[in-house]
Amino acid sequence: VANLAASLQSVNLSRNTGVDLEMLSLVPGLDLNELNISSCGSVTHQGVLSFLQTNKNIHNLNLNICRRVFSGLPDTTLSVFNSLSKITTLSLCQLSIPSFRAISCLESLKSLEINGLDSPGAEIVCGLANLKTDCLTSLKARFLGAPSQDLVKVINKNNFSSLRTLDLSSGGENTVTDSLLQAICSNMPDLIHLNLSNNPGISDVGTLGLILEDTASINSVLEVKDTLQRHNKIAMGTKHENEIRLLSLRREMMVESLVEAGKPECGLFLLTKLLHLNLSMTSVSSLTLKLAINSPDLRSFNLGHNSSAVDDDGLYDFSIRHSHLEKLELGYTPISDTGLISCLSCLPRLVHLDISSCQEVTNAGLRALCQVSPQIETVLLSNCSNISLEAARSVELTLKNLNNIQTLGLCSEQGRFPQHHSSAAPPAPPQPRRN
Repeated sequence: VANLAASLQSVNLSRNTGVDLEMLSLVPGLDLNELNISSCGSVTHQGVLSFLQTNKNIHNLNLNICRRVFSGLPDTTLSVFNSLSKITTLSLCQLSIPSFRAISCLESLKSLEINGLDSPGAEIVCGLANLKTDCLTSLKARFLGAPSQDLVKVINKNNFSSLRTLDLSSGGENTVTDSLLQAICSNMPDLIHLNLSNNPGISDVGTLGLILEDTASINSVLEVKDTLQRHNKIAMGTKHENEIRLLSLRREMMVESLVEAGKPECGLFLLTKLLHLNLSMTSVSSLTLKLAINSPDLRSFNLGHNSSAVDDDGLYDFSIRHSHLEKLELGYTPISDTGLISCLSCLPRLVHLDISSCQEVTNAGLRALCQVSPQIETVLLSNCSNISLEAARSVELTLKNLNNIQTLGLCSEQGRFPQHHSSAAPPAPPQPRRN
């Protein structure tokens, strides 16, 4: 480092032990713009302070899993964040920061990554509420744990008009909900990348921008049973379980009324500039595909691991309005041969297709893919019980642009079990010795 100090702009010391930033700060002529010390357990807050005093032009800092930096008292945490005042790109993943509210002193942030942040929900809300977000273009907060109603207030209060990338995947139980999604859609109109995967609290109510009626009036088991029976539903289980069924039924009734009224102008319909959207492992249905998504230039869409509520008609309606799609992930969905082919016929630019564990897709549907989408480069077919290994190999030979195909768990037409489970017969036991 000392020999290259005059021209060095970026240093990556991640996953190293014994890193001493105080010693690095003494290198003459060193003035870095970027520093990555991810997973360097020896780095302390004194080292960070010393380094930033001599490298005043640094703007990109990765402190992921540097747990000793923020392990001190609130005053120590505040002094560290004060020293980061000129940082524009900051990564604080998998850290425990009890006094996270001190982050509000940063005024130049353009990119913030706080995946797996271990901080009290009140501290997270306070920190984001007082943070200057006018210039923030990217926010990644996977595994976020904070009350949804408080996050809604933060989004409605602050200016997030510059935000282009938002990742809230795998949020806490009461973190990423329909009300939060509606606030996102109303206040972040220029989003390009939105990841909401693994959030079961996201449903058609949020994507369509509906206002769900209050369920506090449910106060008797007889009322719940009567409402369910009027809609040919069987009331079984505890009162709490039936309240959940009634809530789902009310959502269905509201969405049905919306279908009759026409397309909404709220929810995801407002995000017209999206290029990448991930709704895997959520509770959305085909109505979201038909009415909510309105991004003509969408390039990547993930709907994997969704329930049987997603059908062929919804996927076809979605595909015919998003012909620029290049990557489509439908793993663990009930799409059929007909739905798959009709969907692909509308996507001339598609190069990546994931239909892993789609049990309704058969050999016939896979072979038709060769005529409908000859431009495909990647196909994921793992664990499709109705697709044979021979059909997959035939497609591999037919598609000229194909460079990646996954066939894990496919069965051979000659046998019942997957080929990757077959093995050679065990050797014969040794002959007994004769005396």
